[in-house]
Amino acid sequence: SSSDPVQFIRTVTYHSKLGFFNPKQPIIQIQAAALMMSVEPIHGLEAVSTTPLLAMMMLSDKPGILGRIAKAGVKMAPGATAERILEGHQVLLKTNNWRMNTRALAEHDLTGLTAPTMFKKLLELGEEPFLATERFNKMSSTYAAYLKWRKANPKAKINDDVIDSIRTTGNQMVASMDRVDRAIWQQGFLGMITQFWGYQARLMEMML
Repeated sequence: SSSDPVQFIRTVTYHSKLGFFNPKQPIIQIQAAALMMSVEPIHGLEAVSTTPLLAMMMLSDKPGILGRIAKAGVKMAPGATAERILEGHQVLLKTNNWRMNTRALAEHDLTGLTAPTMFKKLLELGEEPFLATERFNKMSSTYAAYLKWRKANPKAKINDDVIDSIRTTGNQMVASMDRVDRAIWQQGFLGMITQFWGYQARLMEMML
């Protein structure tokens, strides 16, 4: 149970709609990657093609392994270079946009639910299809933002300001669905009704 009934209802709604191994959710979520490719078609295609390998690179910090994966990425993404993939990987690490366990997404409202540990683990496992797809979206959009920046700044060095800019652009390409982007009308009591209206609202903002 929860001392905050609104928070509890939002949490239950989140899991019933996005969790519980919902097989439809990854198909719905991947539309954000399609949106990103429509906004940035050239860099978007390269980013989507490279992201599976970037995800593999997140599992290692050994230069030799990272180099081999980057070279394999050249074959998967026409026009890519191993050097660019390696630099993009470092940028992605610094943006932290690939981390889905920070509870930063607008949909996340787990604080309103208390339950035995095993049940919580089951809930976390059940939301993994949603999180894995969202991770793909965030990684591919951030990498596309990096590719766009690097093309416009071929000689420039990457500093903290550049990282912040790439992170922001990447988030915007997938409609800025982090918790900090949630509108006032998605909070509190109204949030029980408008909890999942954020994506449509961001789409309208992008078209205006």
